[in-house]
Amino acid sequence: MCKKTKGARYTQSISSVSDKLSQCHRIFSSLDYTRDVVITGFDTPFEEYDENPSAVVLDELLKEPIKNVKIHPFKIPATYEAVVEKLPELRENCPDDVIHLASHNIKNTIYFQQKAYFDGYCREDMNGYVPEGNRIEFLEEDEDLKKLKPFVDFDYLVDEVTEKCGLDGKRFGGLKVEKSNDPGRFVGGYLYYLSIREGPVNTLFIHVPPFEGECTKEAVAGVIREVIRFLTRNDF
Repeated sequence: MCKKTKGARYTQSISSVSDKLSQCHRIFSSLDYTRDVVITGFDTPFEEYDENPSAVVLDELLKEPIKNVKIHPFKIPATYEAVVEKLPELRENCPDDVIHLASHNIKNTIYFQQKAYFDGYCREDMNGYVPEGNRIEFLEEDEDLKKLKPFVDFDYLVDEVTEKCGLDGKRFGGLKVEKSNDPGRFVGGYLYYLSIREGPVNTLFIHVPPFEGECTKEAVAGVIREVIRFLTRNDF
């Protein structure tokens, strides 16, 4: 819960979902096991785009089913308060994987974010808020918690998706996938940190580019589908 305070800042009370996570032990008894994959996008306009590309990609993913995968879609307003309030709901059904989508303005490039940070959140959201102290609340000071990484082999992910999608530098207008250590200190990066901290499922934060020329919403969604398939083939 976020309370408005003087100076357009808020304090946060982030409820833990660890009790629910303790109930999430699954038994993989069949190759036909269906994975539950939570995917989030932001439904707030992005720069000059009335529709946020992350929300558009999420809609595209729902048009074509993926074998043995059930997508649980969530569109979230691009505010710090909204992501704090939504986080418990994202994890309450014990998903196998969680993918957070956000938009950026670098053409023809999809970024897989390798790290999440607890501080530096000084950019105001659309309501004019920033986290109190520009950081995520800590129950205790622990250097190991100031920077978090998901349990994903990013080199393997980049290589696999590049090969499976035929991203040869020409296809889809030169669309490519890369790993990155800069998730941004805004609402998307904020959500990523909170989501990894909840653990213990595979969690990814992916920046998708604007759609232009051959880099269409369908092309970008196709790459994200391959990311989902990658996660179904690999438990880290």
